[in-house]
Amino acid sequence: VYDLTSSRVGAAREVVVDELVLEAYASFWRGRLVPQWFRVGIQKLYADPNTKIPLLSPALVAARANQLYPLDELDTVPSVEAREYEVWEAQSYGMVIFMADRFGIDTVTELATTANTYETFAEAYQGVMGEDIAALIPSWEVWIFNDRAPAAYSVDLYGPPTLTPTNIPTETPIPPSRTP
Repeated sequence: VYDLTSSRVGAAREVVVDELVLEAYASFWRGRLVPQWFRVGIQKLYADPNTKIPLLSPALVAARANQLYPLDELDTVPSVEAREYEVWEAQSYGMVIFMADRFGIDTVTELATTANTYETFAEAYQGVMGEDIAALIPSWEVWIFNDRAPAAYSVDLYGPPTLTPTNIPTETPIPPSRTP
């Protein structure tokens, strides 16, 4: 039973989705130190897209102001009431969605489900993603200014697959015409 102080359906969905995600990954994260930023990022990945889109703006502002959290400080979660929490949450989700955009959602899921087979999360990241975790924040910081970031921040795991634009070959007459 969840005590919801709001009668909004969105608030109820948010609480339930967060709990379901934590329960689904609990056996994979038990006994190992999966960073809190990654846990929250995974929770947000499954959240309603309308709650994720607004997270891009605080990330962009913090990046422009050089106020992003370094990796070692992301393990400490600011108070939810603090203004810093907005940036922390935006960065946490942003780094996870960046990994999904760059390596694929299946690879992020693999990281989430195999983290317990490594000694540290950094080793798990290296093993699954194939690169040092120290490169994550600088790469993400560049990516959020990319045109792909807004679409990635609003990803909906519950909707139909998003079509990937591809080049359409132009029709060539047979036999080919003479082209100057």
